[in-house]
Amino acid sequence: MLDKNNRFDNRQIIERKQIHKLLENSVQKAAVFITAGSGYGKTCAVHSFLQYKNETAIWLTLTEKDNEPLHFWNSLIQAVSLHNPRVGKYLEELGFPESPAKITCCLSVLADEGPNRKFPCIVADNFHHITEKSILEFVSRIAASPYPKGTIIFISEREPELNTMSLLSKGLLSRITADDLRFNEEEIAAYFRLKNINLSSDDAQDIFIDTEGWALAVRLVAEEMETIKSLHYNRAVLSDGKIAEMIDELFNSMSISYQRFFTIISLFDQWPLEVMSKITEWLNSISSETSHETLPPPNEQTVRLHLLSALYYYDVYLHGFKMHSLFLDYLRNKHGALSHKEIKSACSIMAQWCVENRLLIDAAINYGIAGDCNGIFTAIYSSPRIISPATAESFLEIIDRLISNSETDKHVEQLNQSNELKQNNNNEKFLILQHVTRAGLLLNSGRYDESKDSLEKSIGEFELLPPNPLNFLILSSCYNTLGALAIFSSRTHKNTTLAVKYFRLGNFYYMCSPYTVSGSMSKTSIGSYANLIGYPTEENEFEQYIDTVSQCIPYASHSIGGYLSGVDSLCRAELAYFRGELDTAEQHAREAVIKAREKGQYEIESKSLFYLLRVYLCTGNITAGRETWAQVEAIIDIPDYINRYAIYDIMTGWIYAHIGAVGRIAPWLRSEFEKSDLNPNYQNYEMLVKAKSLFAEKRYADTINFLEREDVRDGIGAFCLGALEIAVLKMAAFSRDGDDAAVREMLETAYTIALEGSRSGKMFDMPFIELGEDMRSIASAALSALDTMSAAPTSAEHGLNREWLLSIRSKAAGYAKKLSTATEQYCKVCKENDIPFFTAQELSVLTSISKGLTREKIAEGASLSASTVKKIIKTIYTKLGAINRADAIRIATSFGLLK
Repeated sequence: MLDKNNRFDNRQIIERKQIHKLLENSVQKAAVFITAGSGYGKTCAVHSFLQYKNETAIWLTLTEKDNEPLHFWNSLIQAVSLHNPRVGKYLEELGFPESPAKITCCLSVLADEGPNRKFPCIVADNFHHITEKSILEFVSRIAASPYPKGTIIFISEREPELNTMSLLSKGLLSRITADDLRFNEEEIAAYFRLKNINLSSDDAQDIFIDTEGWALAVRLVAEEMETIKSLHYNRAVLSDGKIAEMIDELFNSMSISYQRFFTIISLFDQWPLEVMSKITEWLNSISSETSHETLPPPNEQTVRLHLLSALYYYDVYLHGFKMHSLFLDYLRNKHGALSHKEIKSACSIMAQWCVENRLLIDAAINYGIAGDCNGIFTAIYSSPRIISPATAESFLEIIDRLISNSETDKHVEQLNQSNELKQNNNNEKFLILQHVTRAGLLLNSGRYDESKDSLEKSIGEFELLPPNPLNFLILSSCYNTLGALAIFSSRTHKNTTLAVKYFRLGNFYYMCSPYTVSGSMSKTSIGSYANLIGYPTEENEFEQYIDTVSQCIPYASHSIGGYLSGVDSLCRAELAYFRGELDTAEQHAREAVIKAREKGQYEIESKSLFYLLRVYLCTGNITAGRETWAQVEAIIDIPDYINRYAIYDIMTGWIYAHIGAVGRIAPWLRSEFEKSDLNPNYQNYEMLVKAKSLFAEKRYADTINFLEREDVRDGIGAFCLGALEIAVLKMAAFSRDGDDAAVREMLETAYTIALEGSRSGKMFDMPFIELGEDMRSIASAALSALDTMSAAPTSAEHGLNREWLLSIRSKAAGYAKKLSTATEQYCKVCKENDIPFFTAQELSVLTSISKGLTREKIAEGASLSASTVKKIIKTIYTKLGAINRADAIRIATSFGLLK
């Protein structure tokens, strides 16, 4: 029960000892079903228990909209981010787990709480709204998984539609029903005493009989008696239909301003304090026009609105407000009384909050309702450049709906009646969304042909129109998207020459336009390999590809805010590294870092640093390796670095797997996926790192099975360099598993692929050398086999070159020694195996905290907003498992993070 101020205040909550005891026993299980009809106090009971136990929770309040997987996923991300922003960011980059692969990945991400943290309880409130099969499957897997090792509490008006067989068979499911939640006479009397009403024993008994212990009815009776200042219970209060009448009476007892306020906020499914405050400010700003009284701030409204304490309250877990479902249904029947202006203004406020909190699909939906093309544009272009196909499809649906409701041809005609651009942002953004954004989303969805057709159609239309700056911007964007499409799809059609033409034309039209291009769309996502070359290769294909990319860069970089800068040097570094030309690889990788850093191409910089790390492992340069590792960590402090956490995990995961530090690999990369959900162009070594992780865990049969999967072959294996790394790793796994025949077969396969590099240079030797001792043993066995056959220097049967085998054996042995030294140094220097990882920015804030600086002083010194510092401090507390500033300093000092 809540007090009249509607706060979950322990001093004002009835301590329902039997419910607390029931929940305390229940949360020892993996899942708890709390099932009862509306108004039984399910949510309040869980809130009260969590506060009683001083426990945190990931609280997810669900609505019917959450049956749309992406909406559900955004709701989950928001709830998780309140507890752990870093994990929330991982989940955002992961996307909704529509396959068993991603479900397993999600589970391992949620489990990554660190050694000093207990996994929080997960609460799925209003779960009865969820009927979507894919979401139910995901939740069933979450509940039955051993990963989070916490409890999931399902609050529902009916039995959740989940597969509970596994939970039941293991005794891991607990149930709490309406009968358990009913108030007894003693609790009813205690609640009324909180309301300063001393019930007689007869009245308490009558209320219990009439309400049947139904929490909402008990509360409404109390509100009624408090309102009329009655000391005695009138049994007519709860006559048939009286609950609805009481809600109506409570609503009508409010001023017109409050009635309108509640009706407006019922447009939404969530009510953050910030949104409520802004809607209040907006209503107050127009109060003089409507002759309505002004409203106090939301944090004061609960005092004024004590009559609604049974229906409307502040939720400490969501940092926002909640309404009882009966009240919400009542309000939504009144939406017809709202004006178009009120709906539009409120949706714009909510959409802005959604953008700020990375709920970008919800933002686009609300901007769409408001008819704000500029807002939709902002929401979409606030997303990472590479988004999941499902997210792209959702944005496409919003744009297509917008287009279908607009007179497109009329817009174009109006904008081109003269050579001067009409000052109408909505019209401008509408045209960009229709002709540029839509095609880019089709590309993200993997619908390449549709994207190409759409771009060519738009180009044909706009090249016939009179010149003006907006037309030039659209033509520039269309040609640049075609250029990117030509590069991405070159792996299959083996032709990149059109890319140069498209980027050149894109730059030409860009120079005719006063607009600048920046933001996420100007950041390069380079894919699994910098050299997007399929297998088998054609003669000089690598060199031709790099030459084409080099020709594209001046045009693309100039017209798309630095796009592709440094990728040519990265391509050269990658090619040189695979050929074992380490000095050349280091030189080009350093060039790539400088070029990419200057233009904000952080993924190119990160991948270049990754190759430098591999060079230093090979050369045994421990000092340079440490410096480079520090640079890798520093990049993830940069907010503009799209998908930085996932890419960081993948790149560092490769290194950890290679040196045998499997425990340091991010959990989501240590899980076995049944299917990869990434577009092959954007896999970024994810599958290879997973395979190397299995190998490092000595799960050789699993490694082989994983590498033989269709999604691996069609993904990373579709690239020449990927096919080589797969073959080499399979060979090592067969060797560890003792399958000599398979080793010989894979050695020949890998050797054949490695020869592709010798068509215009040296063979691709490095993947063999990086096997170290494994390759030394394999090469020795192959040489013995050749000697046994009394073969010539070149064996016609095996096709393996003796001199190459001798060279590889020697280099692999040398590499093994340097790798061993590097691993020892790593283990000696990095004593933080149990210490949480902190970015440079987080360490700086942690140091400032230890010096006693206030949040405002820290923000001022670091040129950050106070809200950003607040989020960083919360992340620090989460990582350390601290509950306050003093606790954080104590734990950080024990870890040696503070001197």
